[in-house]
Amino acid sequence: MSERRYGEWVAVRRDGFVAELVLDRPKAMNAVSSEMARCIAAACAALSEDRDVR
Repeated sequence: MSERRYGEWVAVRRDGFVAELVLDRPKAMNAVSSEMARCIAAACAALSEDRDVR
């Protein structure tokens, strides 16, 4: 399993063809700030270009 971070609160965990988008901002109960939204968008853009993710 591999993990790539996008900012402080967003990570993508990969295991083979499966990718999991992880939100980890427990102090704010995962409330989405503008910065966190940009990190989510960056992670999703990277995932959309990854041909190994099903």
